[in-house]
Order: sequence, then structure tokens, then C-alpha cells
Amino acid sequence: MTPFTLAPRSSWLSLIAAALVALSLSACGGAESPIESVEETGSGYDNSASEAESSEGSSAEQSGMDNAETEASDDSDGASNDGEADEASNADAEASPDGDGDDKDGDVDGDEADTNDAGAADAEGDGSAAGEAGGDEEAGVAGGIAVLAAEDMAPAAPLERADYYSAPAEMGIDGEEYAYFATITTSKGDITIELFPEVAPQHVNSFLFLSQAGFFDGLVFHRVVPGFVIQGGDPTGTGGGGPGYAVKGEFMPDNPVPHRIGTLAMARTPDPDSAGSQWYIVLEDSASATNLDGQYTNFGHVIEGLDVVQQIAQGDVMTKVDTYTRDASESVISPDDIRNGNLPGDG
Repeated sequence: MTPFTLAPRSSWLSLIAAALVALSLSACGGAESPIESVEETGSGYDNSASEAESSEGSSAEQSGMDNAETEASDDSDGASNDGEADEASNADAEASPDGDGDDKDGDVDGDEADTNDAGAADAEGDGSAAGEAGGDEEAGVAGGIAVLAAEDMAPAAPLERADYYSAPAEMGIDGEEYAYFATITTSKGDITIELFPEVAPQHVNSFLFLSQAGFFDGLVFHRVVPGFVIQGGDPTGTGGGGPGYAVKGEFMPDNPVPHRIGTLAMARTPDPDSAGSQWYIVLEDSASATNLDGQYTNFGHVIEGLDVVQQIAQGDVMTKVDTYTRDASESVISPDDIRNGNLPGDG
């Protein structure tokens, strides 16, 4: 008798289950729609959060340079797609779909990945005094450059500087009266740069602010591409970090300042207004560098220490970045000099 009693009981249970499902679907308004809506909502939220994080300050920026080169190389034969090799081998080495063109979140690729963790650790350990400078100074503008208040100083530990600021302070730039300079101190020597507020006032203001705040002190050069660029300014040492704010592009596409040997320019993501704290210096004249003209903000040029720039290796530390002014009559190089090919003797 057992086989015959199981069948009716099974059918009875099936009917009850079907009735409960029908009631549930009736309350929800359909079987698939609520489930799809929940999944889409959850997925959309996660993606938007991820994209927002990836667009912060470069994430800005390692990928900024990478994607820059990707975009630039579309218009030239043999040009760099992500700058991970020298000009002669760029096209073959960097056109793969898993290259920097996909690194929108600032992930590094290839041989850089093994050194990034060490770079971040070095950055964390070498900048212990960054937040101490200026603590006793009164905020204001002196000599054409702002003196920051203590609360504007960057944290001592580099990793704590990531996304620390919501906006740069106004640095009181007066390009009529003053010329603006920066000296980057490294174990290989000093690199001296003249800044160009006349063509990129917002980028120069941000660079001055971060330098004065000690943001760059103790960070590593997280990316070095022989024959192309050295890149630094990421507090995480990975190529995915930034200050917490973005600067709008100042490209001057109709009359750009060319990328030449010694150029200081700002990295970004594919978003043209996403520059944060990561900057790069061009190592030599090349088609790859020229392809960046009018797409990336050129805001300064090396006037001394180009030989030091060319010795920088991935993981080297910028011990300190100092910014200062001189009388405008003491300017060494201008954007028009670069446009006209009149480079300083050292660059």
C-alpha cells in the first residue's frame, strides 16, 4: 500500500506549494521583474561606486598616462599605446587588450606589478616628517605663494594622504610679479622645474598646494618607462591614488605647449577633467610624447637636473618637493620658448 499512499500525498504537497508561489508572485507583481530589478539596482550601485573610486585622483593617473598613450597611439604608427616600452617597441608591446587601455582603475600592468607593493611601503616609511613643516606658521600669502595653515598639511604617512583633500587651497599666484619654481630632491640628485601658471593656472595652483602641504614628500616614482616618462605623485605607490579632488584639463588644444624632453605634465584617466596629484616628466623627444600634445596639461619644464631625471628608477623616492618664487624677470623658460623649440641648455 505504501507506493499508492505516497503519490496522493506528493500531489497534495505540490498543489499547496504551487498555491503559495502564485500568491507570492501576485504580491510582487510578477516572477522575474522584482528579481531583475534588485540585481540591477545592486549591480548598478556597486559599479557606480567602483567607477567613482577609480576616477578619484588617478586612479587618476597611472591609468591616466596609460590611457593617454592608448588614445594618442591611435593616431600614429608605432606610437606608444601605454608607454610600457620605448618608442621603437611601443606598438607591439602595448596594444594588447589587457594593457593599460583597460586599466581605468589605475591598476599597473606587466613588470611594474611586482614592485608596486614595495613602492607603497617605501613611500609610507620615508615621509614621516611631511606633516610637520609649516605647523607653526601663520596662514597667508608671502612672496607670491601661500603659507598653509597647520590643518592644511598632509598626514605624515603617505598612505593616509590618499583622498585626504576635497579641494586645493588658493595659493595666491601672481604670474605678473613672480616666476614659480619647484625643486624635487631625490637620492640621485635635485631636479629643478619652472612652472607655467600663464597656461595652466589651476594645475600650478594644485601642484603648489600639494608641495607646500608636504603631500609629495617621501613618495616614490611608481612608474618609469625608459625613453618615455617617469611618473610620481601617487600616495599609494600603486598608480591608483590621488589627493581626493580633480583638476579640470588645461590643454590649450589650439595652441598646446608641446611635450618635449623635460616636460612636466599631469596624468589623468580617460576623463579629461580627472587630473589629481600624479605627474610625469618626459625623458626624450619622441612620437609617443608628441602624441600627448593638446590632450594632457603641460604645466612646467625641467631647467636643471635633466641628467637626474634620466637616472630615476622605479621605486626611487622623492625625498622632498619644495616650491618657491623669484622675481618675474628671473624666469628661465616660458611656454612660448617650448613652442618655438628654445629649450634650456639642460633640457
